[in-house]
Amino acid sequence: MKESEAKYHIVVPGKIGLIKQILEEEKYKHQQTVEETDTYYNHPCRDFSETDEALRIRVRRTTRGEEIRVLTYKGPRKTLGDIKIREEYEVFIDDDELMRKILLSLGFSVVGIVRKVRTIYRGPKDCEAVIDYLENTKQYYLEIECSIDEINRIAERIRSCIEPEHRTYLEIILGRIERK
Repeated sequence: MKESEAKYHIVVPGKIGLIKQILEEEKYKHQQTVEETDTYYNHPCRDFSETDEALRIRVRRTTRGEEIRVLTYKGPRKTLGDIKIREEYEVFIDDDELMRKILLSLGFSVVGIVRKVRTIYRGPKDCEAVIDYLENTKQYYLEIECSIDEINRIAERIRSCIEPEHRTYLEIILGRIERK
């Protein structure tokens, strides 16, 4: 499946309330706030930082006490302005620790762990917007996943509060330079 999304660094954290208000005006409804821990792996025979791929195990903890575990592969990014398009495949797993042991046994290695608090909004036309507090950096980010036109329209309304961010969260916490 292809995903189209844009990520923005919220450069005026005091305006998060305004961003939430604009999302609600645009018919985005708050779904839940969750804690996510993403553990990223590198392939034993190729460097995902060079091939621009990602493999991660995500553990999402909901306020209702549920834990959801997902193994995700992301292919190389293609960018159109602020928007990134890439192949993404996800599968739910029952046991993240067992999956970790399998990956490590196959020669994969852990390259980084990203921890965030994510506030999720669902919009019209299967759109999603999330406000992430990245615990590793103590900074806020906004991601919008939808059609290119919808992403651009929402971003324009909050342009004074955000800056485009082309790096992945893993690249941000590892201090890597953005890919072009």
